[in-house]
Amino acid sequence: MTATRAASWAFHEEDSVRIRGVLLEFLRESSSRTALLVDRAGQMLITVGEPPTFDPTAFASLTAADFSANDQLARLLGESEFGTLFHQGERESLYLADIARRVGLSPSSVHDRVRKLEQTGVIRAYRAEVDPQALGLYVTALVSVMPLDPKQPDDLPDRIEGFSEIEDCLSVAGDENYILKVRTKTTADLEDLLRRLREKAGVHTRTTVVLSIPFESRPVLG
Repeated sequence: MTATRAASWAFHEEDSVRIRGVLLEFLRESSSRTALLVDRAGQMLITVGEPPTFDPTAFASLTAADFSANDQLARLLGESEFGTLFHQGERESLYLADIARRVGLSPSSVHDRVRKLEQTGVIRAYRAEVDPQALGLYVTALVSVMPLDPKQPDDLPDRIEGFSEIEDCLSVAGDENYILKVRTKTTADLEDLLRRLREKAGVHTRTTVVLSIPFESRPVLG
């Protein structure tokens, strides 16, 4: 949390009392442990809650440098400013203040709603969306799979678990048992994948090579 930019300003004792009260309320509503108020010069103004487990002076300096770098990035891209920062951790991967302004809710309210969606399984994970072509995966194909022996166990997902080229495995109704979405670097790699798939899984395959992808992974809207 940082103080807003201004040409000059004075920080009085009554201001400190009011801000401390706001931060304490924020801690209560968000179930957080510590809140720190830092100005853009890197000065620690107020700390409330549990004593931080890190060096607050170093934290204040790094926070100011972080916002300074983001201001320069904003100007480079023609934006007036980037008012929020995103730092991904193992447990927490969202900074919610910007979302709150968009939907007209307080940060604590947004945090609480996201937490409930996570706990109920509506939000299952957070992932980075990677461009396959940037990784050299230029060939996308849909592979329909049917067992050579209709009586063989329906264990295809287990048999293909080690195939890194297979991105999705869908159990379907109809003549095929499964449809696989696969990505490879070349058509020769695709041909090799199909050979290994037939050998290990004991299946017939029918392959459709994708020419273009107008859209995929569209957001799920309730």
